[in-house]
Amino acid sequence: MYREDPAGTARPKISLCVIAQDEEYNLPQCLGPLRGVVNEMVVADTGSGDRTREVAQSFGARVFAAQWSDNFAAVRNASIEHARGEWILSMGARDHIDAENLLRLKELIGQLNANNVAYTMRRVGVERLPGAGFIEIEQIRLFRNDPLHRWKYRVCEQILPSMRLNNCQVRRSAISIRHSGETDPVRRRHELERDLRLLHLDHADDPDDPMIQFNLARYFHGLQQPEQALQFLSGMILERFHNKKIWIGPYIYRLMVQCHRDLHQSEQALRVAAEGLAIYPRDTQLQLAKAMILLDGGDTVEGEEAFRRLLDASEDNRSFKEVRQCPGAGGAKQAETFGRGSPRRFRL
Repeated sequence: MYREDPAGTARPKISLCVIAQDEEYNLPQCLGPLRGVVNEMVVADTGSGDRTREVAQSFGARVFAAQWSDNFAAVRNASIEHARGEWILSMGARDHIDAENLLRLKELIGQLNANNVAYTMRRVGVERLPGAGFIEIEQIRLFRNDPLHRWKYRVCEQILPSMRLNNCQVRRSAISIRHSGETDPVRRRHELERDLRLLHLDHADDPDDPMIQFNLARYFHGLQQPEQALQFLSGMILERFHNKKIWIGPYIYRLMVQCHRDLHQSEQALRVAAEGLAIYPRDTQLQLAKAMILLDGGDTVEGEEAFRRLLDASEDNRSFKEVRQCPGAGGAKQAETFGRGSPRRFRL
């Protein structure tokens, strides 16, 4: 679908880019709400055996056959190359946007100009990893269609590295996207095994890449193998992540703390939490982890004081909401219960 802008308007052209395989039931929720918002829809089909192509075309999408080469970034980049818009809106086939956030998206589109900027949106849904549960992740979803903006990595793909090289400014939007994860346990396990295999391929190509190491650790932790996860995490912090501008830094500390807790290594977990908080003192997940470790160890005075500092950390308590929704926040329920006794109420 390619929709010309109405005569006399200066609205930029927006290309929706989606990659899909066997998603005939999910595509209507993804494409339907956006049909009157974007100027064209581009769907990269990686070899569907169902009616994915026909469903996409029924919404006016241009569908092309994308060769699958064990590389999600390559398919995403191919979809961009087929796009004619000035801006790219990147969505997954299992993503959908509700009416409230659709209005926010329309407002944001109306404000776009020629600046080299990109916008993140919150993806809210169920993580593929076992035990990860319901999480909220900031992801770059709207950006200029620039040949220098390309995705990297076979899986857990990232576009931010190329944008940094192109001096692209990343801004946070107020838009949320709902993500419906795979519900079939057999297919979910298959996807998990595929992702881990692709991560190992990336690691073989570049064993020193911190993003690949972190994602391998994250997957091994999700598979309930904390020892394996720590093998990838150990040595990463001091060497690479004592720079507050590196966004992945606090996530590594959080994951290391959780791995040590899973192994019942309370002293190591407390030490790592303290190291992380020395660099990221406002990180609510590390604050929560420290509080829970202290309470588990019988230090109720320090533990309760840590909880009070956590609940008082933000005036609107949005930080606590993020703790509750993020993976590895074991003990968030206890924090919520403790918070009921506090004179400060918080919104969840």
